[in-house]
Amino acid sequence: MIIITRPIAQAQTLLELCHQHQWPCCVIPMLSIEPSKPLTLPTADLAIFISQNAVEYCIQACGKLPHCPSLAIGPSTAQALMDQGCTVLDTPATAYSTEGLLNLPTLQAVQNKKILIICGNPYKNECADALTARGAQVICCPVYNRLGPLPSAIEALRDVEPSTLKAITFSSLTTLDYFDQTLQAHNLQHLSQYPWIVISSKMMKKYEKKAACVLAKDPTPASIIEALKPFMHSKIKTS
Repeated sequence: MIIITRPIAQAQTLLELCHQHQWPCCVIPMLSIEPSKPLTLPTADLAIFISQNAVEYCIQACGKLPHCPSLAIGPSTAQALMDQGCTVLDTPATAYSTEGLLNLPTLQAVQNKKILIICGNPYKNECADALTARGAQVICCPVYNRLGPLPSAIEALRDVEPSTLKAITFSSLTTLDYFDQTLQAHNLQHLSQYPWIVISSKMMKKYEKKAACVLAKDPTPASIIEALKPFMHSKIKTS
């Protein structure tokens, strides 16, 4: 059994790939999302979308997307923008993260430019701080709220049969943080004995001493599948 911790809407590609490999899996979201209150977007020179959810909830909260060129944190976010007719200037080639965004050529000379960061709340200000230091005027626009797992997800974790579990996958640091908090709060620390497939060096560094973390080559579902393969061919762990 593989546990996928992404919200269901974002877990479909990975879920389908697991099914193609005939691997048993289940989606137990460690992150729930609610829309923010309606807001009005200011005009800007550039908009940065930090997730596919940011595109969807920007439309819900603002009634539209910004009327300016955009950057996307990854290909799924870029596709969501293009589906809405937006111009996507660039997206990181492999590092779908704040670091990847900040390395884009478009963001190297931003002095006096007004940049919107379309994000969720809470939002870590690393990208905003770095762009401000480069001389940009940055406005963070949270269009949805990140919340911890729903009670039903916590119950689903409790019901996982340890003898069938092979690995747990994580596609964001926020999701992994909520998962770790859930383990501590609900006496589920035994789930740290199984491989945690992570998709960034930041996730790896934070949790490698707490669990058997395995770093996927990149954040794509295909790379997560590759990281899972050694464990799916191994003997099932019991506890």
